[in-house]
Amino acid sequence: MFKPSVFNISVGDNVIYNSYSGAILKLSQPIADCISSCDNIDLLLEQGFIIDEKVNELNKYLVERNTAIFSRRHRGLKYVIALTNDCQAHCSYCFERGIERSCYMSEDTVNRVLSFIKNQAKTYEATSIQITYFGGEPLLNLDALKQIGINLKQFCLDNQIKYASNIITNGIALTKSAAILLAEIGVNFAQITLDGTRNTYRIAKGVDAYNTVLNNIQSAVGILPIDIRLNITRDNMQDIVDLIDDLFTVHELAGQVQLTLAQVVDYVGCEFNSALCLDGTEYAKFVCGIFKDKEKAGKGSLKRMHLMPKVLRTFCGMENCMQYVIGADGELYKCEHSVGKQNEIVGDINVGSYYNDLEMLFYSSIPQKCIEEVCPFLPMCLGGCANERLHNKHIRDCNQIKEKHLLLLSTYLELLKN
Repeated sequence: MFKPSVFNISVGDNVIYNSYSGAILKLSQPIADCISSCDNIDLLLEQGFIIDEKVNELNKYLVERNTAIFSRRHRGLKYVIALTNDCQAHCSYCFERGIERSCYMSEDTVNRVLSFIKNQAKTYEATSIQITYFGGEPLLNLDALKQIGINLKQFCLDNQIKYASNIITNGIALTKSAAILLAEIGVNFAQITLDGTRNTYRIAKGVDAYNTVLNNIQSAVGILPIDIRLNITRDNMQDIVDLIDDLFTVHELAGQVQLTLAQVVDYVGCEFNSALCLDGTEYAKFVCGIFKDKEKAGKGSLKRMHLMPKVLRTFCGMENCMQYVIGADGELYKCEHSVGKQNEIVGDINVGSYYNDLEMLFYSSIPQKCIEEVCPFLPMCLGGCANERLHNKHIRDCNQIKEKHLLLLSTYLELLKN
């Protein structure tokens, strides 16, 4: 006998989304009636909408989560490498505000980083390696980036390991020659943040580089895939709308770049607060309006799949015990938001993990409240970011999380009809 999944979420009119599998479907009758009369029982079982009545689905999910955190059998290795803490910009929401900016990864540290990654790859018989170049501004240390990229690309080629990398950059130094170099050493895409049109950008970034960045994006298109991240706050919503129009028309980037709409939250270490940060419902309503009004004009720049929740076993990759952020001096962290903070170091590339108490806290259980309520939104939320929970900085509003995802899902379904 079967029972409905505890992770089924009604999106309305017999449309169900399953947060365990990520499947979505429209039924002709309630799911409970389908168990006894539906001809497609195998499909419902395969997609996770029903489950054997003897199985405790929540416990099954928690076992999968613990496996995703602690298993050392993962053969896909991922690292974030902070090449420097320095940056040309001074973003008001930056979680690295106040840390020392003079640290650049040296050639000696680069060599030790490469040895660390290669040894990990050999020890765990890696089938893939993925690198994210990070900062500060990683292009300020282009020599180190180039050395790492060339070396790892060749190492992976020699050892039949799939290699991929990306870069998170403010775009100020992303000249055409830099874009060509990045493409040559295996960088698959660059993410660049814009906060609005020129004046808003200047205020948010603390530097008047808007035209430089737009010119660099236009010169890099066709050489390197570009993802423009639009950071949304309560103060810049209209300016983001104007910026999207400019990107699609004035700068003729519709279909040439990808746009990612991002909710700025009160991250650990930044100067933002609830007066400036949109709540989940406000953010979802804004994003849904953007997709309804701008998707067609974007010619593919707005990806409607971004409206769909991610199916999660860990909130982010850094909850896995084999993934780390590597700092410019070779120190290891469990979160990008910890870079440059000496009290949040959890290891180094010589010793490896220290297995200190701080690192163990990143692997802690999700909030008991989520488990007791058997919340169907659990695989979307997991109680929030481990780092935020650790610092007790960003407390999640469950009702807003639920409303946010329902709004986004409903808009996704509405767009499918068009």
